[in-house]
Amino acid sequence: MTNYDFVNAVENAAHPENLRSYEHRIYEKLSFGEKNAVQAFELAADLGILPRDINAIIRRMRKKGIYICSSQLGYFLPENPEELKMFIENQDTLRAKIKYNLVPMREFYLDYLANHSS
Repeated sequence: MTNYDFVNAVENAAHPENLRSYEHRIYEKLSFGEKNAVQAFELAADLGILPRDINAIIRRMRKKGIYICSSQLGYFLPENPEELKMFIENQDTLRAKIKYNLVPMREFYLDYLANHSS
């Protein structure tokens, strides 16, 4: 599969006609390839909203099947399978770290309930 085929597959999966106003405006500002990534604060400034709102909108778009990747450079559409794979692996690593960090808190919470319930 060429990059051209991959980009077409990502575009065909997007269905931008199902997007809300802000979602559609964000989608139009995203480009293919990490080298063309756009920071949340740039998108927010363009749309007149807060960066945290951009993050929430991007999450909602991903749930709708828009394949938006992110890195330290910002948000972008994957230009090739390797960029998509890298994003998926980074998200898996992040999820594992969060789960690992919650283990002691969950153990404390369960222990506390067991010893202090009426």
